[in-house]
Amino acid sequence: MDFYHFGLIAPNKQRLELLGTVDFASFSAIKMDASVQAKNFQAMKVKENTETMVYGKVFVDLSATLKGMLDNLKVRGNINLLDNSEVYYTLKSSPLELTDRSADVVRFVSFSDTTQLAAADELQQISSVNLDLLMSVNIAPLVGLNVLLSSNGQNRVAINGGGNLTYTLNPVGETRLVGRYVLTSGIVSYGLPVIGQKDFKIQDGSFVEWTGDLANPTLNITAAETISASVTDDSQKSRLVTFNAMIKISNTLEKLDITFDLAAEGDITIQNQLAAMTAEERSKEAMNMMIYGTYSGPGTVAKSNASDNALNNFVENELNQWSRKHLKNMDLTFGINTYNQVSEAGESKKTDYSYQFSKRLFNNKVRVKVGGRISTDNDPAAGGVEENLVDDIAIEYVFGKNPNFFLKIFRHTGYESVLEGEVTQTGIGVVLRKNFQKFMDIFRRKKKVQVESKIEPIENEKSGK
Repeated sequence: MDFYHFGLIAPNKQRLELLGTVDFASFSAIKMDASVQAKNFQAMKVKENTETMVYGKVFVDLSATLKGMLDNLKVRGNINLLDNSEVYYTLKSSPLELTDRSADVVRFVSFSDTTQLAAADELQQISSVNLDLLMSVNIAPLVGLNVLLSSNGQNRVAINGGGNLTYTLNPVGETRLVGRYVLTSGIVSYGLPVIGQKDFKIQDGSFVEWTGDLANPTLNITAAETISASVTDDSQKSRLVTFNAMIKISNTLEKLDITFDLAAEGDITIQNQLAAMTAEERSKEAMNMMIYGTYSGPGTVAKSNASDNALNNFVENELNQWSRKHLKNMDLTFGINTYNQVSEAGESKKTDYSYQFSKRLFNNKVRVKVGGRISTDNDPAAGGVEENLVDDIAIEYVFGKNPNFFLKIFRHTGYESVLEGEVTQTGIGVVLRKNFQKFMDIFRRKKKVQVESKIEPIENEKSGK
């Protein structure tokens, strides 16, 4: 049987075509020599519902060949997962069920009945199918993968990333996966019983690497939570500092190594203090920041507003949960923080209301990030309301399909030092990020000229014929 452009049509009107032959001359030895081709094929289009665990949309480019006997098939090909793919997986707890497994444990057969005797003595023939599979899986950098850990979506893991993987399945049944999956962005949101809801943003450059064992990859993931805390220096003046409490996951999945770290990139003075600490000291400061919301570095006084921040966390979680439920095509988060500020007029309590907004536009080619805050003083005579509705804004335009090469326009407001205070930076630039195994690899170029020169004579010979 010959197949010529025999295809399946996806919901986006793209075709998956089968070309080749299937030989049915002998039903015990069916031969196959065919290929499968597809471009921008929508392999999945499932809306969110209460029945299915996996939903979303998946777009792929597929190119594969199928050769050999049907029970000893050899498959070779490439599959590309495209940027506009977004997959959601919901973890659901299944109720316990009692299953009766006692059937056919003991069977009674009457030897006087020849039909039952023959059926009982007949052995079922077990047919073995050998599959030799080699697939190259290319995941585009902007593919979205979401794992909902709770039914309401409050506890979730959302990541974006890409990489090149090679999956093999030999005729014996052994599977191997080799390659690296690099995370470009993501968030881990989880509600802890005492601490409350925590949102950890996965930093760019984190990766998961497979070297053969599919169930035991090597992890190198860094996720950070943004926490604002009041810091009082030696001059008895306090300011609001934004910290990044980080969780670092490394080593293989069977032998995980989890450490904590703390950074304050927007405040050079605090960042220098953290750089002078040991890894153990920064780990303790990170735990204090996540649990109590305080910083006790050198030359500072730790003050906590636990009662006020408990109410703030409740309101903040409700607002963020509402935004995740009703604003699914954009990322909008709110923050509320109460702290003590010491100035020449004395000590006063202030509350900051902040927001962060981000959205991808034009098929993920443009990324917009906006942030701002409003500060209020509990004492009306101390200064009223301070407004800075847009203190951070960034617009990024991605060149091509590589999210690590983009044009960036930004405006950032941050605390530099005691002398300079708050400084606003505005600029434009081109950003290129690339990973190298060694420093000298930066100056090395890949040689492709020789490969191209070898191909040209072959093409000329074919055209001459």
